[in-house]
Amino acid sequence: MAAAEKLFLANGVEATTISSIVEEAKVAKGTFYHYFAHAGRGCAPPIAVWVMWLCRIDRLARRAFLP
Repeated sequence: MAAAEKLFLANGVEATTISSIVEEAKVAKGTFYHYFAHAGRGCAPPIAVWVMWLCRIDRLARRAFLP
């Protein structure tokens, strides 16, 4: 999550890719997908909730501050 947060803040949510997150976190892309495919059985994985929240904040901020 620290790698994702760092990249979201530096590049924005839309410009941050899974590839850049796994590269920053130094984990294999397959590990990332495997963890999040199995982490939330019955509930959303914490990072998924966090990412959805960030995307919503980003959209709201764009509507409020961009012409």
